[in-house]
Amino acid sequence: SRNGRIGLKSIDFFRMAVTTRLGHRLSYIGAVVFADNARAPGGDFLAVSSIILPHHSVDELHEALREVDGKEPQSLLCLRGVSREQVVSMLEDFCNEGVPLESRLRADQLDMQGITAFQRHVYETTRAIPHGETRPYAWLAHKMKRRGSERAVGRALGCNPFPLLVPCHRVVKKDGGLGGFMGDETPASWQVNLKRLLLDVEEQHRQPSLFATQPRVARVAAS
Repeated sequence: SRNGRIGLKSIDFFRMAVTTRLGHRLSYIGAVVFADNARAPGGDFLAVSSIILPHHSVDELHEALREVDGKEPQSLLCLRGVSREQVVSMLEDFCNEGVPLESRLRADQLDMQGITAFQRHVYETTRAIPHGETRPYAWLAHKMKRRGSERAVGRALGCNPFPLLVPCHRVVKKDGGLGGFMGDETPASWQVNLKRLLLDVEEQHRQPSLFATQPRVARVAAS
């Protein structure tokens, strides 16, 4: 359902909740910002101007939403053949159960507009990382045939307007460390914990037997 509006944009919220192995219940809330007045060639589509990753508190989410308030969207994600309700449902199914977004939304239903050619290359290559796996920045640069561009790749991912659908959480440091997330590189921060959580729900979906004694439990440090 529609949950809010900012100017010519409207917002639907999606929720994420998980219990850690230590028994701590963690709740997050994210948002999808729709550009209701968007127009583009190719017929009917659902226009998303940004996806706001799940935040640890409503206040933090509101701060993130204020950053898009009043701004004309520079980039658009045009989705065909899906409704607003389906978008929210697939995001919640992914965040809570690890259901692959790739299985719910085909590549030919998704068109990113208003981004540079380099950003498009980075985001499409990132979408090729298999569900439940990670890759270092150097892997992306190599796949793009842009050796030595790891920093540029990192900057492009740092301004990814469509996280989760473009799974930047699957990109890690070359030593396997998680690295930063959402602009924070502190290992114990809720942002980096969220990155770990997203990877964990993917792994849980791929190998549920590993979690059979503790269903829907993620390896996330208590905050």
